[in-house]
Amino acid sequence: MNHVLNAEKAPNYPFRRAVVAATLAGVAVLGAIGLNKANNEPKLGDSSVTVERGDTLWGVAREHCQKMSTDEAVFYLRELNDIEDPGLMQPGDEIVLLNTCE
Repeated sequence: MNHVLNAEKAPNYPFRRAVVAATLAGVAVLGAIGLNKANNEPKLGDSSVTVERGDTLWGVAREHCQKMSTDEAVFYLRELNDIEDPGLMQPGDEIVLLNTCE
């Protein structure tokens, strides 16, 4: 029995190790980016705004949340304040601002 390896059929272990290492590094980087983004998402802050006649959520976001786009601020204000329909806001309602809006 001849135990000589054929060079064409020999596994390329260094290449495989490099591919596995690169894949794991990529997954680690993407995971870190995802965790960082999740930790940087706005949360409710300590300040609030009392809705007055004629106020809109868009206007509140534009006036008080200037560190992000108005669209993004409206999205987070709706989500974190459980506002299903901003058109139903009434004078006297309280909107808690985002920690990034204060």
